[in-house]
Amino acid sequence: MGTIINIAVRGICLFLLTLVFIALIARLFDFPIKKDGYYPCVINSVHCEKITAFKIAPLSAKHFTNTATFESQPDQIKPFLEHAFTLSPRDLRIRHSLAQNAIRLSDYKTAVSLISDILRFEIADRNVYFDALHDLAIYPESYDAFKDETSSEPTPKWIAPFLTHIAKKETPARIYQIAGHLPEGRKFYIEDLIRNKDIERAFLAWQQFSSPQKLSGFSWPTDPNFKTVDAADPFGWKLHLKTTEQQKNGLYSFFSGKGRTRSALQILLLSPGNYTFTSRMSGHSKENGGLFTWKIICPTSKFEAGNIKIRDLQSTPKDYSFSFTVPETECSYQHLELWGEAGEYPIIARTLVENVSLMLSSDISQEG
Repeated sequence: MGTIINIAVRGICLFLLTLVFIALIARLFDFPIKKDGYYPCVINSVHCEKITAFKIAPLSAKHFTNTATFESQPDQIKPFLEHAFTLSPRDLRIRHSLAQNAIRLSDYKTAVSLISDILRFEIADRNVYFDALHDLAIYPESYDAFKDETSSEPTPKWIAPFLTHIAKKETPARIYQIAGHLPEGRKFYIEDLIRNKDIERAFLAWQQFSSPQKLSGFSWPTDPNFKTVDAADPFGWKLHLKTTEQQKNGLYSFFSGKGRTRSALQILLLSPGNYTFTSRMSGHSKENGGLFTWKIICPTSKFEAGNIKIRDLQSTPKDYSFSFTVPETECSYQHLELWGEAGEYPIIARTLVENVSLMLSSDISQEG
């Protein structure tokens, strides 16, 4: 009797050892065991886990996504996430996981494309993805993927807010390295130089990036005939869109007679010295009513170098001039500004500015 029991115990042990051996071999080769026409999940393999997820909910991406979290290797995670994506392509969490896994696989092209897709949606945590794109854009091995994605037509709408975000931690030069291949990147680079008071460098960059056609219509030190009226052009005329517009014969501006409104602005780069500004204008204004004022401002020090108040506009064009001095210090660049200002009574004023001019001068006088 004891012999029979011993034989039975040995048989059971041998059977169990055989199962363990088969399981180890199957795990080693990551190959599922086929039985009765299907693959039961008796081992931890990608194929078996996928079948388990399919049996639980064949049309749900959730189980495939959850199963992927138990895998440690990105190449094992990938098939779960790809299948989940085919089941639920609108699920941003799956795109997020796919992008994260693509980065682990050094598949930067796929990662950038997925992040770009996510940013096309209105999401609360955009900065998380901006930070990820920033990281991808500053490393040589992943920069080409960033450049290819952002160079596609049309340019992704997230570019402008992305540049605003990274400007908090990057210098203008680095921003240009990252996005200098884009019009938005070049514009942001120039504007960032201007914000940092590096105006001469900004102007040189603007000249470099501008087309010959644009530069041919620009007369230095100012644009006298308003050829570059463009909100996207940092050295063109900036207009108040509700009150001022470019017309065939010049710049038209309307002022309500109440408060103060800056109607137009252009950045200048005048050397220290004496100058005379002249503007040829026509229009309509009343005594003690609304009026227009031309000003030369030094933005660095907020010093007003000169101005002229225009109260007697008529239908016949007239030249209005004033002289001013650009100081030696704290005035490396200037603003030429046209303002609408209230008078004693809230009476409207309107004007057509045909042209403006700036000339070096030796005297300081004013007329108008």
